[in-house]
Amino acid sequence: MRARAGLLVVAAGILLPMLGAASALADPLESVRFEARGSLEMARQLLERAIAIRYACDSWARIDLRMRDGRGGERHRRIQTIAKHIDGRMHSIGRLVSPRHLRGMTILSIEARNRGDDVFVYLPSLRRVRRVSMGRRADSFLGSDLTYQDLDRQRAEDYRIESLARDVVDGEPVHLITARPGNHQSYQRIAFRVAVSDLAILELRYYKAGDPQPSRIVRFPRASIHSSGGNLVPTRIHVANTIRG
Repeated sequence: MRARAGLLVVAAGILLPMLGAASALADPLESVRFEARGSLEMARQLLERAIAIRYACDSWARIDLRMRDGRGGERHRRIQTIAKHIDGRMHSIGRLVSPRHLRGMTILSIEARNRGDDVFVYLPSLRRVRRVSMGRRADSFLGSDLTYQDLDRQRAEDYRIESLARDVVDGEPVHLITARPGNHQSYQRIAFRVAVSDLAILELRYYKAGDPQPSRIVRFPRASIHSSGGNLVPTRIHVANTIRG
């Protein structure tokens, strides 16, 4: 209920001044422009709140990663992760526990301010630590359709909002927020589908430049979303690569 009430307060704070100002404008075209600016500002506030609800918490998790190919084959990975906020920045570490030949491989990510996050990978077979450069953040994570970018904490300021609309995901009304990512991204735009009821992020769609269809779809099933301390954290993520099938 707190999240829903917060949403209503935000909407009222934007819509009421917008309506009053629009009535005073003599130029109808300028009125449309003013309303569009208000809509984009509302979209930014909704996205900021949704990201905070999703990421602003410490966590411990065991991740079972299942990778399926178009021929019906399946591979498995198991990872133990811990994420903690230290001095306002997210620090996370993940360690592979299976399969045996990858056991001990460890990934450390430290959220940075005003630049890309620091990500390091320890390779036990080489007994070496490697830094993941910004140019490789879109690389596949452990051969899956997840990327290193997916593992980062998202930030609303990293996106330029393009539009706000309404849509439906599995029968549930959602805000459809379309945004253009900043530098070091491999996609031209991303569509966030955020639940109207509590601002849970239910789906992300990633579009390459000039493509009308998404090349990757990430879904967070409603039944899998765990609520704790005002945060909404998915316990199941489905990633579909429409190009690779």
